[in-house]
Amino acid sequence: MSPRPALETNSRVIPFPAAATSRRRPAPVVDLLAMGELGHAEDHCEAILGDVKTASHNAADGTPLAGLGGIRDGRTLSWACRLILSLVNLRGNPERDHALTHAARQWLQSREVRS
Repeated sequence: MSPRPALETNSRVIPFPAAATSRRRPAPVVDLLAMGELGHAEDHCEAILGDVKTASHNAADGTPLAGLGGIRDGRTLSWACRLILSLVNLRGNPERDHALTHAARQWLQSREVRS
C-alpha cells in the first residue's frame, strides 16, 4: 500500500460573518388604533362577503329576491355602512369625507329607530 500524499498547507480558512443577531431590525412600532380599525374593517368585509355568497347561492337555487335574507332586509347594507366608517377613520381626513360619514351614520341611526 502506498502512502497518501500530504495535504497542502496553503489552504485558507474562510471566516463566517458574525451571528445575525447584530443585524436584526428594530421591532416595528405598532399603531394600535390602526390595527383596531383594520380588524373592524376586516370583520365587516367578511360579514358582507358572507351575505353576498349566501344570497348568490340561494338565488342560484331559485330563491326569489324577497327571500335573500341580509341582502334584502338591509343587514348587508348596515355592514357596508360600518365598513365605510372604519375606512374613513383609517383615512384620517374626516372633513373631506364628512358627507359620506354623515350619510352612513344617518342610515344606521334610522335603521336602529325602526328596529
